[in-house]
Amino acid sequence: MATATSDPNRTLDQLNQFIAERETFENGPLTGIGNQDGKTIIVVDEFDPNGKPTPAAKVTTGSLPAGGKLIDKGKVYIEGKLTDATAYRPAS
Repeated sequence: MATATSDPNRTLDQLNQFIAERETFENGPLTGIGNQDGKTIIVVDEFDPNGKPTPAAKVTTGSLPAGGKLIDKGKVYIEGKLTDATAYRPAS
């Protein structure tokens, strides 16, 4: 598992772009979200034999979108505020 930290001042769109970039770089799926030491933490499984899934995982601060597959729930920083969030894989 690869852990990456994200700037706490990112917007939701910027955080989702960061997640997509990390899934591509690590060639694996997002498996977790959270926070530590004032930053957002994401976890990507770079050892997943299936590699990077498509579409890229996303985070929302609302309800799980229809057809989305739940990955994790946690508190992440969005625009400097610790926020309840849901990570999911959108329907293809």
